[in-house]
Amino acid sequence: MLAFEAFASGSAGNLYRVTADGHPPLLIEAGVAYKALQRAVGFGVTQVAGCLVSHAHLDHSRAVEYLVAQAVPVYTGRETAEAILERGHHNLHAVDAGQEFQIGPWTVLPFDLVHDVPCLGFLVVSRAGEKLLYISDTAYCEYRFENVAIAAVEANYSRGILDRLVDNGTLNQHHAARVIRNHMSIEHAAQLLQTLAVPPLREVHLLHLSEGNSSAQDFQAQIERIVGVPVYVAGEGVRA
Repeated sequence: MLAFEAFASGSAGNLYRVTADGHPPLLIEAGVAYKALQRAVGFGVTQVAGCLVSHAHLDHSRAVEYLVAQAVPVYTGRETAEAILERGHHNLHAVDAGQEFQIGPWTVLPFDLVHDVPCLGFLVVSRAGEKLLYISDTAYCEYRFENVAIAAVEANYSRGILDRLVDNGTLNQHHAARVIRNHMSIEHAAQLLQTLAVPPLREVHLLHLSEGNSSAQDFQAQIERIVGVPVYVAGEGVRA
């Protein structure tokens, strides 16, 4: 059965693992120190099928150069690959949005997201056809998906919380505008998840919550009412 595990989620670092029966594990993001990544996966780094990286910011790509040096294939967008390692590496593979590819038994469809640097989301499909949808670090997602079993979606902030912080002077308008341009609100996440709230959806993971602009308990309860399946909030976890 397809499963998703969050080791770290947030501005300090991001690291996730996808597993399924009879499949080598697949990592998503490598935004923590390599030693922390090793500890998180039980020092079985060389046993993973590969790693998907959404974009070049360090909280998503910090350990990439160490992974490729350990013969772990890393897959990311072309501009992201160049930004991470200018000289490239034979284990760093550039992929194109909309072009499906294989990592062992896993099928992966990357798609464009909306961030301040080029960024990809991923639809990961197991050999049995179970689908995981991964979306993080984007203002919104223009695509719609069907037959998703597990949805892992950013819910960085609440527009209501953000507006209150600006009004009371806790947050300046420039920073708030940057958050809105580059991250998904709980409001947009709810709209997306509403479209997925049919079988075979069985669980939702809320990712990359802002420490000051979100409410984990409220977000979890709101999404559970919408999707009718268990909702988990990913925490900071291992330190970068």
